[in-house]
Amino acid sequence: MNGTTIERWVNLIMQATARIGKDWTRVKKYKEYLEEAGFEDVVEKKYEWPVGTWASGKRAKTLGMWYREDLLSGLQGFTMALLTRALGMSTAEVELLLAGVREDIRSNKVHIYIPV
Repeated sequence: MNGTTIERWVNLIMQATARIGKDWTRVKKYKEYLEEAGFEDVVEKKYEWPVGTWASGKRAKTLGMWYREDLLSGLQGFTMALLTRALGMSTAEVELLLAGVREDIRSNKVHIYIPV
């Protein structure tokens, strides 16, 4: 992922969410939050889904295809909102960035896993 448009996009998204006070890395703390709320015997299962059909195996390819399409369908909406409002980027700048992000995601050359 180093040097790709998607790497730049991730960094910008994390900057924007931090600027508006939303921690998108808090997923790692969900088990802790549930235990603090009083739940007992909380079981946490961690998975990694590929983004795209590059992964080997029928199941991984199917998950990757589904997640790629899910990500692409919402990409413009949340990216545009975050980067224009939190970072002051122009619509044109965001659209240019998104063109490269979509290309990276669709290419299958960038092998990305999303933790779930």
